[in-house]
Amino acid sequence: MRNLARLRSLRRTAACLLCSVLCLHAVGQEDRLPYSFRHAVSPSFPTETLPPVDHALLLRATESDTDKSGGFTFGTALPADFSPLNAGQWENLPDGARLWRLGLRSEQAFSVNLLFDYFRLPEGGKLYLYTADSSFFLSYSAKDNLPGGTFATPLLPGSHIVMEYYEPAGANRQGALHLSSLVHGYKDFFFQNGTTGNSGFCNIDIRCQEGEAFQDVKRAVCMILNGTKILCSGTLINNTRQDKTPYVLTAYHCLNNAEAANLVFVFGREADSCGSLNFQEGYAISGATVVAKNYDSDFALLRLSQQPPAHYRVYYAGWNSNDTAADSAVCIHHPSGDVKKISVCTQTLEPCDNEGDKGSTHWKVPHWSKGTTERGSSGCGLFNPQKQLIGQLDGGTASCLYTEGYDVFGKVAYSWDNSQVESASRRLRDWLDPDSSGLTALDGLDADSSVYMCDAQLLAILSPQQGQCSRQLRPKIAWMNNGNQRISSLKIHYSIDSSEVKTIFRTGKWAYGETDTLTLDTLYALSEGAHRLRVWLALEGDKQHANDTLCRHFTYQRGTQVHWRVKTDYYPEQTQWELKDAQGNIIARQPEGLHFLTTYADTFCLAEGCYDFVIRDANGDGLTGREGYYQGFYYLYLQEQCIASGMDFGYKDSLRFCIDSATTLPKRPETAAQPLVTLYPNPCSDRLHLRIAPAWPGDCHIVLFAMDGRKLKSWEMRGNDIDLELSGLPSGMYLLQLQCGDRIFRKRFVRE
Repeated sequence: MRNLARLRSLRRTAACLLCSVLCLHAVGQEDRLPYSFRHAVSPSFPTETLPPVDHALLLRATESDTDKSGGFTFGTALPADFSPLNAGQWENLPDGARLWRLGLRSEQAFSVNLLFDYFRLPEGGKLYLYTADSSFFLSYSAKDNLPGGTFATPLLPGSHIVMEYYEPAGANRQGALHLSSLVHGYKDFFFQNGTTGNSGFCNIDIRCQEGEAFQDVKRAVCMILNGTKILCSGTLINNTRQDKTPYVLTAYHCLNNAEAANLVFVFGREADSCGSLNFQEGYAISGATVVAKNYDSDFALLRLSQQPPAHYRVYYAGWNSNDTAADSAVCIHHPSGDVKKISVCTQTLEPCDNEGDKGSTHWKVPHWSKGTTERGSSGCGLFNPQKQLIGQLDGGTASCLYTEGYDVFGKVAYSWDNSQVESASRRLRDWLDPDSSGLTALDGLDADSSVYMCDAQLLAILSPQQGQCSRQLRPKIAWMNNGNQRISSLKIHYSIDSSEVKTIFRTGKWAYGETDTLTLDTLYALSEGAHRLRVWLALEGDKQHANDTLCRHFTYQRGTQVHWRVKTDYYPEQTQWELKDAQGNIIARQPEGLHFLTTYADTFCLAEGCYDFVIRDANGDGLTGREGYYQGFYYLYLQEQCIASGMDFGYKDSLRFCIDSATTLPKRPETAAQPLVTLYPNPCSDRLHLRIAPAWPGDCHIVLFAMDGRKLKSWEMRGNDIDLELSGLPSGMYLLQLQCGDRIFRKRFVRE
């Protein structure tokens, strides 16, 4: 039997930890680190394990839910009854202070967040929440107490967390905490098993070209959590005093069965760059109050419990209350709890009601030319070409699979005075123009345009990944000029474990917002096992140290790096894959309880020998998913080179490859996933060419359908390709069904 410990999987931790993991010795952060991280305390304390959760049952219950107004459900609330009075362990500290700790475990959870029905911290008291591996933590103090006494937290990754409460000696009162619910995350909000989000394939990262003009406005957009759901999206909005009052505009229906005091608002959750596999987790504010709302135009204006701190780098969006249809628009949102996306409409907006019919309360987006909206997008802002808010999302029919669908947004113009109602609680005017200036349009306010004169921010450690197969380590980092003053020189310090600190000098010219990536000098002679890389920046005059330092924990294991990346389709229970050695021993296989439309990635360090990668689909349609659409894929990489890939591989695909001292190339190289059915050109005009793979039998029946289900034409194909005559068909989207024996594929195309 091969020693599987030497071939164990080196799993990649959630991409969000790239930006969230903090070194335990980070400069200037001692007051934010848990007390037990900084002092010698008892290593043991009790842990409570909550009842098991059936992921498969919950996924089946939510898979078919496509109603945008319902939010994106990612977890289930488990009843809890834990407080410092009935659980955990107190420890008396040498200076008279006290420390209370309790571990909480919810097996197989992707994430955990907490709901307190009572939350009161005294002055000097601190509550810390952190993952059991100490890689991710949150901290709270008396300033986080809310008037109603309740409190909700953002998500922590993983299934095992620790609550730690520090009470100083002579506290003016005893802290009071009661945990009433723990939310078990059964969907991968942190993308721990992969590198992509939960939203549809057509969504566009805000960092892509389509969002270039909105890089300031995007900082106003937040994701709104409500216990078990990514409830909605919202937009921080400016007022005529420009005093940074933290108003957030979202949808009225987002408040259904939601207490504003228990909402959590997350700013800055976005990809590092267009299409990047890494993302910034962002910053959260817990709690708000409702200041105005109205059903007719589906708006709600909330005031956050506190003003976003300077290092959140938020933006207060401008607005326009004129009832004039914009000739184009965009919305910025968090579809299905994903990182921030942008959708683009290039048509003139239409006035309508909340059903998309003629009316005056809403703006209708006839269809999106790029992107779409989903659950979790509700309440997101609609921006005109001047980057001013003109509405918030109510609902609609648009989706990635129905690109001709529409969306409707409640008008700021209607909500402004709501047909001149008397109550300020039902209109926007009193809050966004509190001094009755009469302004009908206002530009946005950059809250941090002059906060930092000098600030370098370490964005991410790009490498090593969690698994390192070589003794030679070349760390790679990304940093950004976060201050108004141009940076011309910078020091980068780094060390492995407790080894000697190395320093690199970087010179150049970086203006505010500009980023830089660089590879540090090679480090040699790593020993097998776990290591920690610490990187920190040193810039003369930089007094903002909270963003200077990052750590990466990784494991070195001698061998050759092999990496797989598999995205499931809508039926993940049908798919299995595994990696075996030449004797048939299984080295690794897919995780238990696969989720639909989720990417799974693993890295392995393999010794010399031959290996088999095998992927199977019980339904015989590979990873094509619904209606033959290519929802899934697989890729297998050997030292960064793709050696196998596929989408509609039928029942099974496999590859044998060998690793030895002379070569690391497999016997069957592939570079791209090749579909079995191909249509081109798409879009087309009068003719459409259809081709099937040569290995397939060429006797197929073809039927053309309109998107409303009407059968329009049919053909018989003898051979592996055919030209389809489409003259006389109106422009639009169509569905082509191909049946070859017992195999059926469906493909969409557009006729221009």
